[in-house]
Amino acid sequence: MARKCDTKGQLAPSRQDRPQLHQLSSRTIAAGLAIALTVGSPLPVPGAPSAGLAYAATVSVDGDAGDWAGSDLNAGSGTISTWGATADGANLYLLLKGNSGNGYWAELSGPTLASANLNGTFSVQLIPNSNTVSRFTLDGWKSIAGASTSVTGDSTGNYAFEASIPLSTLGGSSATLSFGGVEKTVKFGGSPESGQTSGGSQQDSGSQSGAESGSGSTGSGSSSSVSGSGSGSESGSGSASESGPGASAETGTGSTATDSPTVDGNLDDWDTSTSNSAASGNGNSNGLTKWKIAKGADGNYYFAAWGMANGYVGHDWDMFQIGDQPPYAFGNLQYNGGSYASVNNGNGNTEGPQYVECMIPASMMSAGTFSFGGTAVNVADIPAYVAPAPESDPGKYTGITIDGTFKDWKYVTKTDVKNPNPDQPNALAQVAMVFDGDVYVYIKEGQGGSAAGAGTHANGKYSITSDLGRENVFQLNQDGTVSGIAGAEAKHVGSEWEIRIPRESLNYYSESLSFGLYQSEPFVKDVSDLRHEQSNTGTFQGIAYDGSYDDWNSYPVTTISYATAGTQDMNEDAAAALYTNGSTLYMYAETTMKAHIDEQRQQGTAFTQAITIDLTGKASSTQDIDVNGEDDLSPRIIAVDENGNIDWNPNLANQPDGTTREYAIVETHGTYDTSSMTNVSNSAFQEMGGVLGHVMITVDGDICQAEYKIDLDSVAKMHNYYRSQHGKAADDSPDSYQFISARFGRLGDQIVTTTGASTGPWLGLGLSGIAVAGGLLANRRRTRRDKDLAASEAACR
Repeated sequence: MARKCDTKGQLAPSRQDRPQLHQLSSRTIAAGLAIALTVGSPLPVPGAPSAGLAYAATVSVDGDAGDWAGSDLNAGSGTISTWGATADGANLYLLLKGNSGNGYWAELSGPTLASANLNGTFSVQLIPNSNTVSRFTLDGWKSIAGASTSVTGDSTGNYAFEASIPLSTLGGSSATLSFGGVEKTVKFGGSPESGQTSGGSQQDSGSQSGAESGSGSTGSGSSSSVSGSGSGSESGSGSASESGPGASAETGTGSTATDSPTVDGNLDDWDTSTSNSAASGNGNSNGLTKWKIAKGADGNYYFAAWGMANGYVGHDWDMFQIGDQPPYAFGNLQYNGGSYASVNNGNGNTEGPQYVECMIPASMMSAGTFSFGGTAVNVADIPAYVAPAPESDPGKYTGITIDGTFKDWKYVTKTDVKNPNPDQPNALAQVAMVFDGDVYVYIKEGQGGSAAGAGTHANGKYSITSDLGRENVFQLNQDGTVSGIAGAEAKHVGSEWEIRIPRESLNYYSESLSFGLYQSEPFVKDVSDLRHEQSNTGTFQGIAYDGSYDDWNSYPVTTISYATAGTQDMNEDAAAALYTNGSTLYMYAETTMKAHIDEQRQQGTAFTQAITIDLTGKASSTQDIDVNGEDDLSPRIIAVDENGNIDWNPNLANQPDGTTREYAIVETHGTYDTSSMTNVSNSAFQEMGGVLGHVMITVDGDICQAEYKIDLDSVAKMHNYYRSQHGKAADDSPDSYQFISARFGRLGDQIVTTTGASTGPWLGLGLSGIAVAGGLLANRRRTRRDKDLAASEAACR
C-alpha cells in the first residue's frame, strides 16, 4: 500500500517506523545547533579560535571523521558531542559526532546556517546501525541543492555524520555556523588561513550523488515524481568529482559509462530488452516486475523498474536493499542526495504501465550487493549505463496491431470528444478510427473515467454506422473486452483502448463508415477503406420482389426503434427502407432484436400490424401520419389462395424458423363486405381497388425480414373510390404521390420516407417522429446520406 503524506507534504513514517520514532521522542536531546551563515561577517582576529574562523581540511564525505584531524573542532552538547565546519574550493563541509542513545534512530536539529542564498536551521535524521541518512534539510523540509551526506554508526548509537554543500548553492564569499554558543566563520577563497586549501580537495567520487534535482512531487494519480535534494556532480567548477563533458565512470567490470539517464520516469533512455525480475512481497507490492541498475558517467548508480498496476498505487515506499542494511524507500532518496521519479499510467481500477527511475548516490553503495523484489546483484558487477539505440520511426502510418502499446496510433488523427452524460464527463477524451481492411477504433478515457460506462445511459455502447445506414453495435466491458460483434477484439491498458472489428463482420456499406456512441451523432464520419477494396454490397441494381432480400443490401436504410441508447440488447431494434420505381412501391424491414423476432415467430404481428403509409407528404419529424382512407394506406393482411379465394382473418401465428410466408394487402379501413367479397374477382372488391399489394415475411434464426410490393395504381383507384363516396374529386394517380412515408409501428416510432417522381425511381430516407435519446433524429441521417442517395438514384436510372 502506498504511504500517505503528512501535513507538510512529505512522506509519513511507515507503520514499522512509528515505534522507533516513539522511542526516540523520549530520548532525543534538543541539540540547539544554530548555524547562522552571514555573508560579509567581519573576520575574527587572527589567532583567536574562539572567534570561530574555520580552517580548511581535505575532507571526503564518507562518515569517517579521521580526515578532520587537526581541524578546529568544537565541543557540542546533548547528542552532538563534537562539531566542525570547513571548506575547500568547491564545497562547505559539516561534521557532527555524538551518541543518540540508540542505534536505530537519531534526530539532530537546531543548527542554523545562512549565506547569500541559504538561511535556515539544519534538520538531520540518521539510522546509526545501518549507516543511513534519512534527512538532511533546512527548516525541516527545505532541500539543499547539490548536498551530499554520509554517516557511520553502530548499534549503541555512536555516529559520525558528514555533509558537503556546494559553494555555488550557498553563494557569496563566506558562511558562519554556530552551535552551543560557539560561532564559526568559513571564508570561501583566499589563503588556507582564511578557510581554503591552496589546491582544492581531491574528493572521493563516492561522495557525490548523481544529477541535481529539486525535491517535491508532481501529479496525483496518473504520474508522480519525487526528486532528490541535489547532486554533488553539480557542486562547483573546482570539484574533482564533477562530471563535465567527456567524463566517464569505471564499473566493477572495467567497462566505461559515457552518459547517464535522466531521472524523469520515462524509460525511453533505457534498454528494457533485458532485465532482472521482481517478485511481489519482496520490497515490491505495486506491480513492478522487472528492473535493472547501471552505473552512470557521474559515478552514481541509476535504477529503473517497470510493470503494471492500477491508477491508485504509488511507489514512494517501494524499497531496495543494499547488503544487509535495512530496506530503503525510493521516496527517501531525496534526503540522501539521490533522486526518484515515477509514472503511473493506470486509470482507476484499470492497470496501466508503471515506471520508476532512481539515482542512488555512489556513497550509499558501500555494501557488496544490491537487491530489489527478491533478486540481488553484486555491486561490483553492475554494468556501465549504455543508452539504447534510437527506435526506428517510420514517420507515417504503417498499420495497427492490437497489442496494447498504442504506438502505431501516432500518425492517426485523434478527435477530442466529451461524454454526453454530465455525471461522467471524463468517460471519454479522444477517439480515432481507421478503416484498413478491418476497422480499428482508438478510445482514450479522461482521468478516472471509463469508456465502458460512456453514453447517455452509461452502458458503453458504440456503433459503426455505414453510409447505407447499417449499424454494427458493440459494447465495451469493464473487464477490458468487447462484445456484440463476432470476431471483435480489444485491448484496454491504463486509459487507452484499441478495438478491431473484422471486415467480414461489418454490416453492409458502400464506401465509408462512421463511429460514435450508439444512437448519438458520430464522433468520426465518412472514413473510407485505405485498401480500396470492393464493398460488401456491390452496386444497387433495383429491387425484385422475391423474398431473397439481397438486393436491399446496397440500398440505404433507416434505423427504427423504441429502445433508447440504454437498450440492453446488442443490436439496433430494426431497420427499414422504401423504394419506388414507376407505379410500384417497395418496402423493406428487418430486425435482429430477439423480442421482435419472437413476436413475429409466435404472434405473427411484428411485420403485419400498425403499419401506416402516407402519400401526401404531410408526415414530418413533428407530424404523425393521418389515417383517413383518402390519402393514406393502412395495410391489412389477408390470405388469397391460388384460386383467388380470400381468407379475411388468416392465422399469422407460429411461423417456424427457416420459413417464408406470403400474404396479400388491402386497406384496413376499407368498407369491405367480407361476406360477399370471398374472391378477388368480386366486382365490388375490384371497384374498391382490389388487392393493393403483397408481403413476404421470413423468420430465420437470429433475423427476421419482410419485403412489401404495393401497386400504386391500385392504391390510387382505392383513394378515388373513397373520394367519390365523400363527394370529392376522384383525381388521385401515382403522379400525385411525390413524397411517401411509412411507419412500422411494431418495430419503432421513426418515419421512413421516399421522394421522387413516377417517371423514375424514388429513393428512401428517414425522418423521426420523436427525438431518440442520445440526441440523434433520424432525419439527420438524410443529410448524411444525400451523396449516397444521389449515387444510388443515378445507378438505378
